Amino acid sequence: MPDDKYAQFLLEKELAEKLKYTSRDERKTAYKKLYGELFNKFPGIAYNPKADISHKIQWQIKFLQPFLNKEVVFIEIGAGNCLLSVEVANSVKKVIAYEVADAIPHIENKPGNVILKIFDGLDLSELKDSADIIYSNQVFEHLHPEDVYHHLHQYHNILRENGKIVIVTPNSLTGPYDISRNYSLTPVGFHLKEYTNSEIKTLLLNAGFTNPKFFIGSKRIGYFPVNIHCLLILETLYKKVSNNIRYKLKNISALKNLFGIKVTAVK
Repeated sequence: MPDDKYAQFLLEKELAEKLKYTSRDERKTAYKKLYGELFNKFPGIAYNPKADISHKIQWQIKFLQPFLNKEVVFIEIGAGNCLLSVEVANSVKKVIAYEVADAIPHIENKPGNVILKIFDGLDLSELKDSADIIYSNQVFEHLHPEDVYHHLHQYHNILRENGKIVIVTPNSLTGPYDISRNYSLTPVGFHLKEYTNSEIKTLLLNAGFTNPKFFIGSKRIGYFPVNIHCLLILETLYKKVSNNIRYKLKNISALKNLFGIKVTAVK
């Protein structure tokens, strides 16, 4: 219902404002507390599992499949209801699914090679050099900007040599992508910061990762890497377009696909 959507917007805006002004120590409890408050108030945010399989999972499996095999230890950050983790488990040795919101109804009957860990949104409990793939889909935009490097340094430490980080996150140039999308030119909900491809590339390199590759495509035709220099030039040009015009163009599929951030990098 539209009224419910606007009510969610108002609550999420209020909670996000609280999160923005927390310290690192306070965020060890704040992520879980504030997200829990949102999901308890609006339980419908947790997607219908049947809809997830067709609309949320298949394209991710298509994108991830080239990186998976039966020797891989796969970590998913922000696993939600664990539907993707369960699907990935068919193709890998082990899946470790991290989620901050224990109010989400996680999928039942997980296979034995899927481990769910509820964490504080900051610290992962994994050994050094213990994973092959760390996958972060729709997570970076939810992190407090002060916590991004903390996450990336942990990922770098946990990955084995030549292990990959795989990040999917919306591009701020075609946003906002949180509940603000129909109410604001910029994200004011739980997307504390949305990024550009250029910004993500810089973050990865500064955290010690190498060989970043950016991808475009679809679940129908597959996903393939694009020339990073051309992509960043196009992004720089589009960034010069005014916020108001970009906002009006935000639903154009070609733009969302071109600039939508799907990137891998290597330890």
